[in-house]
Amino acid sequence: MPRLLLYSFLLAVAFTGPALAQSAPWHARDRQMRRVVQVGDGAALVQVEMLLHGRSPASVLIYARRQRVPFALLQHGPGDLVRVAFRPRSGQRRYWLYFGGAGGEQRGGETLELAPPDAGLLLETRRFQGFDLSDLDALRRTFQRAEPIGAMLVDRVFHAFNPCAPEPAPFMSHYIGTLYVEHAGQYQFFTTSQDCSFLLIDGRLVAAAPGRHRAVPRARFGGKVQLDRGPHRFEYWHAASGTEAVMVAAWQPPGSSKPVPIPPQAFGADQLVLARPAGLEERGGRDLPDFFPDQLGVVQIPDPAVTLARVAFRWRASPALARQGSITWDFGDGQTLTGQTDPVHIYLHPGTFTVQVRWRRTGRPEVVLKSQFRVWPLPPRVGPPDEQDSLKHYLNVLVDYDPARLKADSLVALVRVWWYAEQWDRLADSVLAGLASEAEIPAEQLDELVNRGLHALRFRLGEERRAVQLLRLAVRRSREQRQRFRLQVRLAELLLDLGQAAQAERALVAAEADQTEHIEERRLWLRVQADLAARKGKGGEARALYRKAAALRSRSLAETLARRGGYERTVVGLIKEGRLREAYEALCEWADEFPESKQDGSWHLAAARLALARKDHHRVIRIVADALTVAPDSSYADQLVWLEAQAALETGDRVRAIQAARTLIEDYPGSPLVSDARRLLDQLQQ
Repeated sequence: MPRLLLYSFLLAVAFTGPALAQSAPWHARDRQMRRVVQVGDGAALVQVEMLLHGRSPASVLIYARRQRVPFALLQHGPGDLVRVAFRPRSGQRRYWLYFGGAGGEQRGGETLELAPPDAGLLLETRRFQGFDLSDLDALRRTFQRAEPIGAMLVDRVFHAFNPCAPEPAPFMSHYIGTLYVEHAGQYQFFTTSQDCSFLLIDGRLVAAAPGRHRAVPRARFGGKVQLDRGPHRFEYWHAASGTEAVMVAAWQPPGSSKPVPIPPQAFGADQLVLARPAGLEERGGRDLPDFFPDQLGVVQIPDPAVTLARVAFRWRASPALARQGSITWDFGDGQTLTGQTDPVHIYLHPGTFTVQVRWRRTGRPEVVLKSQFRVWPLPPRVGPPDEQDSLKHYLNVLVDYDPARLKADSLVALVRVWWYAEQWDRLADSVLAGLASEAEIPAEQLDELVNRGLHALRFRLGEERRAVQLLRLAVRRSREQRQRFRLQVRLAELLLDLGQAAQAERALVAAEADQTEHIEERRLWLRVQADLAARKGKGGEARALYRKAAALRSRSLAETLARRGGYERTVVGLIKEGRLREAYEALCEWADEFPESKQDGSWHLAAARLALARKDHHRVIRIVADALTVAPDSSYADQLVWLEAQAALETGDRVRAIQAARTLIEDYPGSPLVSDARRLLDQLQQ
C-alpha cells in the first residue's frame, strides 16, 4: 500500500496588529470578542479553526464590512475547538469572527450548505454502530441515525485514522465533493480501506470493498466508468469497526499506466484555504492574549502503555502584546512556564486539558484566558516522524517536570516512562514527590505508584530506608481499607528486614484496625506476624502462623514442591551469577507464595547467602537467629551457623565468630563443615 500522507491545506495565517483591529467598527454589538482573518485572492472556500475560550458556538457570527456572511458550523469540540467554513466574497479579503455574549441568537438564513462544497471534500464522521458491512444502503441508514463526531474540509480521500477525532476507536465516515475531469474518457476507480468502503460517481457505485477486512497493499477493488469532461458528483462511504482504519480513493485516468490516489486538484482543493484568525479583541478596544494548540507528534511506549504527545501553542495575538507584559502558561497538567509566547509542551497522556495564559502588566489588572482542548492518542501525520518525536528527546524535556504538581494520571504516566527507560532514581523520586503532594490519587493509581516505587527502591536501587518512607506516605494517602491494610503489612515486613522489630510491631497493630478477610492479604499478614514472632524468639507461635498462612493457598503437593524448588534454584543461581538485586526480588516473591519455606530453614539459607553476598552482615546474623528460632533441628542449621560465623568475621566481631564456630562443632558434630569451623576457631584463638 502506498505510504499514507496527511493532507495539507493552503494556510492563510493572518495577523492584524492592535491598530488595525481597533480601527474597524464593532459590527456585532451584542458580542464580546472578535478575531480577524484575512484571505487572499483565488479562494473558493475558507475553513477556520479557533478556540472559543469557554464561549458558546451558537454565538459565532461572521462579518465582511457591515454585512453578515453565511457560514457552516462544522464541528464544536472536543473542548473549546470550533471549526466553521464560509464562502469568501468577491473583492473582500478581511473577515471578522465574533463570539461570546448572546449565544442564543438565531442566525436565520445565514447557514451555508456544503454538500457538496465549492472546493475540496466535506468529510463527516460519526460513531460506529453495528450493521451489515457489505451493504451500502445499510451503511447510509446507520450513518444518518448515528451520533456525530465532527466534520471538516479535506483535500482528498487519503487517511489512516479519523481526522475529526484521531484516536483508535470505531467510526463511520462520508466524503462528498465535486470531481473535476479535464479529459473525457474511461476512468478506472479503486478503493483501499479497513473495513468497508464504497466509491460513487454521479450517484453510481463504481468501486467497493465490502465487509470486514484489512487494507490491501495495492488497489484491487475497482470499477470502470465513462466520464465526460467537467464536474461530477463524488461520494465515498466508509466504516471502521475496530481500532484501525484506512481510507484511500484512487483512480487510473485514460492513458495512465497505474492507479494513483486521486490528487487534491481533482477536487478543486487548490481553492480551499485553512485559516486561523489572529488578533483577539474585546469589545471596547482592548487586545487580549490568544493562542491555538497544534499537536505535533506522539511517542508511544508499549509496555507499560503510555502515549506522550508534543503540543505547540501558537501565539495568535500581537507580538507587541507579549513585550508589554509577562506571560505565564498553565498547561492544565500541573506544569507551568513563564516568558515564552510559543511554548512546546509534552503531555504525559491523551485527554482534555484546560490551558490558561496569564498576562500581567505593571499597574494593570491581570488578564487570564482559558481554553479546553483535546490531546489525541494518534500522531497528526502519517509517514516518517519528526526527529524531535523520539523517546530520547522527550526524556530530555521530562527531566525538568515537577512530579509534585502533576495530577494523578500524569504522575502515573511519568512513572511508567521512567520505568520503561529504566531510570530508577527518577522513578523513585517521582513517586515520593507525588505521594508527598496534595494531589488526589485514586486507589488503583496509588497501588501502581507504590508497586513501581517499591520495585525501584528495593530491587533496583537497594534503598530500603527510602522504601519505608514511601510506604509511610502511601499509608497516609490511602482511603481504602483493604489497600491500607496491605500497605501497613508491607511496611512491617520491610521494617523487620531492616532490624526494626518494635516499629514493625506497631505497623502490624495499626493494620489490625483495617484487617481484611481477603485471602492474599490474610496470608501476607499471617506470614509477617510469623516473622515478627520468630524475631521475638517465639518459635512455636511462628511455626503455627506459617502453617496457617500456607493453608490459605490452594495448590497440589506436586505443584507446590515444583514451584518451591524453582524459587530456590532461581535464587541460588542468581547469587552465583552475581545478580543480587534480581535474587532479592525472587527471594521476596518466594516468601509471599510459600511462607512455609521458612519452617524448614530452606528460605533462610538462601536469604543468608544473599545477605552475605551483599555484605549486609548484620542481616545475616538476624536471618540465622530467626531460622534457628523457627527450625532449630533444620537440616540446614549447620550451614546457617557457618554463614553467621563468616558474617561476624567480616564485621570484625571476633567473639561472635568464635561462638558460631564452637556452636557448629559442638551442636552439629556430623556436619561436613566441622573441619572448616575447627580451622577458623584455631585461627581466631591464636
